[in-house]
Order: sequence, then C-alpha cells, then structure tokens
Amino acid sequence: VFRGITHGTLEGEFYGDPQNVLILATEDGREDMWKPRLAAVGADLDRIGFIDIPDVWNLRDGIDTISDALDGSGGVLVFIDAAMEHMPPSQGGENVNSPTFVRAAMGPLRRLSRERQITSLFSLHPPKARAETFADMVQASGAFSHVSRTGLLFGYHPADLAQPREQQRRVVIRGKGNAGRNPGALSFRISERLVRLDDGDSDLIGYVADVQPCDITERQLLRADRPKAPDKDARNPAKAEQVEQLILEALADGDWHESMLRDLIAAGYGKTTVDDARKKLCVTRKTP
Repeated sequence: VFRGITHGTLEGEFYGDPQNVLILATEDGREDMWKPRLAAVGADLDRIGFIDIPDVWNLRDGIDTISDALDGSGGVLVFIDAAMEHMPPSQGGENVNSPTFVRAAMGPLRRLSRERQITSLFSLHPPKARAETFADMVQASGAFSHVSRTGLLFGYHPADLAQPREQQRRVVIRGKGNAGRNPGALSFRISERLVRLDDGDSDLIGYVADVQPCDITERQLLRADRPKAPDKDARNPAKAEQVEQLILEALADGDWHESMLRDLIAAGYGKTTVDDARKKLCVTRKTP
C-alpha cells in the first residue's frame, strides 16, 4: 500500500497520481524499523511523513495533532500503529472493553477522515483467545470493528502449518466490509532484502513478496493455527475401559472362568473399578 500510493501505482482514485502518507507509530522505532521496512518495499520515503505526538496523547483528545499534520503534508492516508496504544484513560467505569467508550474515542478520527476525504488505517493485535468470527478477533471491544468501514484479518496459510514458521505463507482477507466489492483473499510470503540504514550499516529487512490470489475463507483462516482435537481412537482408555476390555477378552470363549478380581487388583485396578466394569458388562458371578 505505501509503495503503491507514494508511486501512484495503486489501483483506484490515485492511480498515476503519487500521494503523501502520514504514519503515527510509537511502538516501533522510525530509524531502525519503519524506514528500513518502507525502503525494503520500495516506497518513496520523500512522500512519507511521521506524526510527532507528546508522551501523554490520545486519539479522542488529540485529533488536532493529526489535522495539523495533514495541513502540512496534504496526505491522503493516515496509518496509526497501534490504536490500543493511543486510547484515552479509563473514566466513569468505562474502558476499552466498553463499546460506548471505544466509539467516543475513535469518533474524532472517523469524523476527520470523512471531512478531509482521506483514508485512516489503524492496527490492533488479536486477542489470545480463540475466535469463530472476525468480530471475535478484535482486541477488547468489538466496537473497534464497528466504527471502521473495512476490517482486514491476517494469519498463516492453513496449508503451510506443517512447515517451519519462516517458510509459511501468510493470508490477508477482508473480515468486514461496508464499501466496495469483496476483493477475496491474498496469500503472500515474507522475504528479506538487504537495506542500507541511516547509520551506514546494512541489514536484512523483511518485506511482503509473492502476492497471489487464494481461495482461503475467513473460517479456515480463523481456525488455521488451532490445534486439532486428538483422535478418539488413539487416546489412552480410562482404567474402567481397560478392565472392561480385559474381562471381555477373558470371557470371549463363552465358558465360565475363575474370578479375575485378585489378578486385576494386583495389576493396579481398584476393587470398585472392577466391580463397576463387571456390572456394566452384566457379567454374573457363579457361587461355588
């Protein structure tokens, strides 16, 4: 996206017309992370600006900072990494888990985007808990997905899970979309490119490569890294089941046999377990 917009090669309104981009990011460093990554993908760094914010800043109360940066750059895209880092402090018993709190916090960015006719992107880390839907994958309140027009979900390709992590393809799919057609899923790999850093050194920097359309569904992507349930036939049987099997094997010939109780107890099975197994199998004891 950054390469396409800054070079005018991204399909859409600005195809053939390079535009500026603004990035608001405090989680990763600019010189050692952001600029090398942007250089690795071939973005025009002269068209990318970074928004400086004070130590105590949030999206709800500090939207003028972004507005002023747009005045100075004329950018058409603002990327915020990550939104959770820039939420207002909790108040009135509400926090990022509350839909009303999140809507109020993200409202100014939404209004600014609409008024300026720009695109605002923000990132969120997924929760650790498993999810069945895209909304479940949104960190804290699901309102983060509700206030946005489009939501993208990233994950590992389900067909590559047996491969080493660094060799696995990734997949991006639209989990939510209120505008435009569904573009379908895309698979890609993370490759590396040698990039010269500002301090004169060079380092291998990861970048997106080998982008291809794919037919992975949202459900497949959500369940891709979920461990499969063990094969029921392969699990170790409980002690009661073991006793039942031993009794059945001993009585398979249909004849009367001496009591197995003493031998089964000696093998580590409790008397109650043996009696319960016998009763379950309707095995009758013959009194001499």
